[in-house]
Amino acid sequence: MGRFIITEEEKKDILDKYRDDTDSKILTYLRRHYPVSVIDNEYYKGMHYVLIDDKVHIVERNKKYLVGKIYNFISGDFPDYDEKILRRTIKKFLDLIITN
Repeated sequence: MGRFIITEEEKKDILDKYRDDTDSKILTYLRRHYPVSVIDNEYYKGMHYVLIDDKVHIVERNKKYLVGKIYNFISGDFPDYDEKILRRTIKKFLDLIITN
């Protein structure tokens, strides 16, 4: 299967769609409660992981799964927020991990 390559402008347009429906409070909460690190293992070198419920989860190629998993953990902490805002903020958090 070939690689899908997009330009920086297309990437910016895609990310702009999600910036409007995210919340800075939730993003700050995620940064504080879900620490992110880089793996130094030979096989997983350079991949990012996040600790969820004291278990290591690799972020690359697992974003959809991790959005659902984190959503299940934090939805009780933010009952007044719409599900779409929570999920988009979590997705933005995971995207920020990979790009940094």
